[in-house]
Amino acid sequence: MATAEHVETDFADADGDFVGTDGHGLFEVISGIYQVRRFDISTMTLIEGATGVIVLDPRTGAETAAALALYRRHRGARPVTAVIHTHPPADHACVVDPDIRVPIVAPEHSRAGLFAPTAEIRATGEAATYDGVEFVFQLTPGTGAPAAMNVHLPGHRALCLTRRGERVRDPRTRSRHLAEAIELFAGESEVLFAAHHRPIRGRERIAGYLRAQRDLYAYLHNQSARLMNAHPTDARTVTQLFDTVAVRLVPERAGEQRLSIHWVVTDLAEHYRMELGNAVLVHFPTRRDDPADLTVELTHAQLRTALTTGDLGSARCCGDPAVLRRVLAMTDAPDPRFAVGTP
Repeated sequence: MATAEHVETDFADADGDFVGTDGHGLFEVISGIYQVRRFDISTMTLIEGATGVIVLDPRTGAETAAALALYRRHRGARPVTAVIHTHPPADHACVVDPDIRVPIVAPEHSRAGLFAPTAEIRATGEAATYDGVEFVFQLTPGTGAPAAMNVHLPGHRALCLTRRGERVRDPRTRSRHLAEAIELFAGESEVLFAAHHRPIRGRERIAGYLRAQRDLYAYLHNQSARLMNAHPTDARTVTQLFDTVAVRLVPERAGEQRLSIHWVVTDLAEHYRMELGNAVLVHFPTRRDDPADLTVELTHAQLRTALTTGDLGSARCCGDPAVLRRVLAMTDAPDPRFAVGTP
């Protein structure tokens, strides 16, 4: 394994993009977080704690030991105090050291590395502290791997995004996990990093990147469903009702329009945000009160009527009621007679 002569510091150009050398080596992402890059197909992140260093997504094979040696040559002989796996693929399957006994953290139902996890993350929002560093976890199963998670470090205002943009098992699920990450972490993050690409800095740039990724996967799912003529007609939940609109959106009609609706379903005490942008309609639960073009308070039954006819009836509205009609005008009419199969 080649070595670096010094620690490279990531810095941003006028547009906020990280620039610097294209070589391999040890990089400082932000104070207290370092990455060893480009010695194999993955990037290993090292987070400095009170007494040692926490390894996030080890590298492959002997490269993990070599990456640790490079880090220690520049940052001191800190012991490994925890290992966190965000996902289980083979490119991060190496153990740091079979003789050390430290917490091995991974999402539930994950077999990470050669040893089973000693701590499993079972729910989004679960938090834990290792070596004085606080971590907050978001489970993202069924995206690029059956078990996966994003990791937020509140003290560093840093977000680790688990996947690297490869083919996913379920693009709709991936889109919804990204929407949830925006809701939970985007406003509290100054740097986003991952195991296979360079960081992104700045809250606005991070939110924009996550929204673009969210919309990309939603577009892939929704347009596949629309072109298959798979229009659901028996929706019952709020999410299913919104899906009946989202999968019928015609990109050419949406164009570059941007609209937003905040839905308050009063009898269920649920809040949702619907956003149109990038020629795709996305929706997700929200606890935030971000500005919207239209805010609607209505019952579940009224919601079904509104999404079917565009008539908000006696619903309480704040903003432009025509926004909903504009959205519905961009959709194909559902056809319950579509062919399930043809010869």
